[in-house]
Amino acid sequence: MNLIVDEQFTWQQPGKPPSVARIRIYKKLNQTIVIASESPENKSQSLTNGAEYAIAQTIKHYGLTPQTMLWIENYPPRLPVETRIEDEYHLVQFTYDPKGKTFETPNWIQLSPKEVKKLIEGDNAPLQNLMHRKPTHEEWW
Repeated sequence: MNLIVDEQFTWQQPGKPPSVARIRIYKKLNQTIVIASESPENKSQSLTNGAEYAIAQTIKHYGLTPQTMLWIENYPPRLPVETRIEDEYHLVQFTYDPKGKTFETPNWIQLSPKEVKKLIEGDNAPLQNLMHRKPTHEEWW
């Protein structure tokens, strides 16, 4: 896949100050992977808590097609505050309403950095194993 976007993106949940995330978009033919990374500069709503708004505004801004896209949230380590030493990734699955163009009921499934790398390289094998994984959204609340 080819990296076509790598930049800071500002999005906003109604009633909250604007949030900032790093957006990387990879494309190959009709497949798109968006990696949305929590930015250290973000002082507002997190990607996880505003996932439905972040994805909708990203799709609109970059002209993406939700039906052919994967949305992956990334939380980089922030040492020395956290003891995590590698990036944390979650594939976020949504229910999409094409009429209202809204995203609802997000489900987070943890991915390893190695699985994300494989997906970016065009290897869809990690996706075949996702059906056997339990969503991890309970960990976030």
